[in-house]
Amino acid sequence: MRVYALRLAAVAIALLAVPNPPLRAADRIVYTIAPSEADPSVTHFPRSSVVVFDRAVSTQAPLLVFLPGTTGDPARVQLFLGKAADAGYRVISLSYDNEPAVMQACARDPDPGCGERFRQSRLFGGFNTPPEEAIVGRLTKLLRRLDLNHPEEGWRAYLANDAPDWPHIAVAGHSQGGGMAAMLAKRVPVARVLLFSGPPDFVLPGREPAPWLATPSATPIDRWYGLYHGNEPLAPLLQRAYAALGLVPDHIRVVSLAPAAALTGPFDAYHVSVISDRLTPRAPDGSPAYAGDWAFCSGEAADARPDLPVPAIRGDFRVNCKGSSPLLRCFGLLYP
Repeated sequence: MRVYALRLAAVAIALLAVPNPPLRAADRIVYTIAPSEADPSVTHFPRSSVVVFDRAVSTQAPLLVFLPGTTGDPARVQLFLGKAADAGYRVISLSYDNEPAVMQACARDPDPGCGERFRQSRLFGGFNTPPEEAIVGRLTKLLRRLDLNHPEEGWRAYLANDAPDWPHIAVAGHSQGGGMAAMLAKRVPVARVLLFSGPPDFVLPGREPAPWLATPSATPIDRWYGLYHGNEPLAPLLQRAYAALGLVPDHIRVVSLAPAAALTGPFDAYHVSVISDRLTPRAPDGSPAYAGDWAFCSGEAADARPDLPVPAIRGDFRVNCKGSSPLLRCFGLLYP
């Protein structure tokens, strides 16, 4: 495990040389932990998870878990992680099995439940994902490792009966990771849900929203927030997916700034720019231009409420992906 106890003058190095990284006056702690360090039985998708928090934050502060998109590296969203830490969260950007994209795996499957089963497998294990490789298994083992190595930091507070204590954990994700966060919030009551350009799940041949999007939610709908770029090819799909999920319209942000750089190949710069360090546009002072939008979605950590769950709003909506060929561009789930 590489551990950084950082003061203001040294943080830029630990934050991967990101220009103008988000900082507070208090010491900021950054850990990078390989999955095999938390659980030696994990042998696939070995990118390290990133843990960010301020030393002064209470051990009772809610945890925010971020899930990258397809091929995404947990370390490439340092700007967002820093802003979430600024808001008072402890933050984990979690490494997990994020290849192939869900819609790649289910693109030609006529079963409308394919995407739901695939996501559930990656979350909890089963199908082609061993439990130790699943998102929940990886998070559990990571929290245990943090508690073992740093018992004074209170990581045990995020575990209940040796499993994540979901009412005290906010979940966030980009693209495929947004879909994982959404399905998790459907299954268990979490403190808050942040969806960045995901999930756009639909079923063929009618391109209707995947049925799971409209199923009841264990997490109250007033805790759900979404953000996407108005120019990304996925925008029409995301608009309808958020409606199917039941998101309140004023909990959705549609951003519009040009990406900070161009991309080649199957990657869509607009899709990635909502969260990626390299492509997120900058304000004149060099800070991330979407910082206010991220803060709108995350709220202050003190606002995350572990109340009792209530049923979600349901909906039935059609989606249209015309003009978004080839297939991967339509799905837009790749993340460089």
